[in-house]
Amino acid sequence: MKNNKKLRTALIVFIVILALVLCFNVGVYAAYALAATEVSYTKPGTSTSISVKAALDELYTSQPLAKAVSVGDYVAYNAGSSKSYASPVGTGSSHGNGYSSRTFTSSSSLKWRVLGWDEETGGVMLISEAPIGKFTMTGAIGHLYAEQELNEICKIYGYGTGANTSKKFNYLTGDTIEETTVGTITGSGARSINVDDVNKICGVTPSTALTSNYGKAPYKKSIYYPTTKNSSGKSTSAKSRTDVHTYYYYTASNYLANTTESYKMLFRDTANSSDISYWLANRCVASYSNNNGFFMRCVLNGGVQGNPLGFGYSSYFSDMPLGYGIRPIVYLKSSIQTNGKNSSGAWNIIDK
Repeated sequence: MKNNKKLRTALIVFIVILALVLCFNVGVYAAYALAATEVSYTKPGTSTSISVKAALDELYTSQPLAKAVSVGDYVAYNAGSSKSYASPVGTGSSHGNGYSSRTFTSSSSLKWRVLGWDEETGGVMLISEAPIGKFTMTGAIGHLYAEQELNEICKIYGYGTGANTSKKFNYLTGDTIEETTVGTITGSGARSINVDDVNKICGVTPSTALTSNYGKAPYKKSIYYPTTKNSSGKSTSAKSRTDVHTYYYYTASNYLANTTESYKMLFRDTANSSDISYWLANRCVASYSNNNGFFMRCVLNGGVQGNPLGFGYSSYFSDMPLGYGIRPIVYLKSSIQTNGKNSSGAWNIIDK
């Protein structure tokens, strides 16, 4: 009797499961039959119309983008063309580049490649295929606000479909001894590439192995210096300072094989077999026995370097205008799916 009851129970469960499967399949077949009539509907929360067939194909062929892609792959991210940022000349007490007014506008024609994955969310991180434009910064104002200007420019590329606009990115302004202020980029999924990004990919940890004085304050001297206290951005008198030496440089191929996709993206224009150059959103200081170099980090000549936006000598302050490209990093949401590559070989983005 007990065995018969168990058998009947198992049979009932089997019949119920079978019925559910059949109902599901009938529903799918019915949906595809409906799709054959080219019926369309509007995606919830959007104004986009999509056919039932396309929606079903998307449902049954999509997979997480983060699992599908590899470093260096192209992704069909569209940054749009509606956002812009005007970088002013600025003053010591207000942000700017120290050189001239320059406006950047986002573009839907840019190509994007996989740089890596966001450790916080698991989403894909993209980088522009090549440096964008030529952005010139100079002097004390440039040094004080370079990180802000670069991140504000790159912010305009972080509003496209799939961008993780809940991210927050910080940058520093001001003088490292007098006072620094933390600024924050919000509402966008993009920021400027920085030296930490490049160091991580190259496997480099800044230390005295790169520069013997790194992290030290080797010299005390009287110099002119960048300041937010007056309009020129330069101190009006020399001051005795002991600055920490944070400047260093290295050749990337000493740490990262030049045949890797990462190396090609960060350091080479493979189409023209030449090195590329662009700003990194970090400042640094070179402390010497009789002067300080107030630098901005960049990628140049196949490696990481620092170029002077101004020198603080005991007698004068020299402005040196320098222009390099900018490179945005875009963070995509971890929920992004893909149904394969488009005709150009870039992975499609499906933002569910």
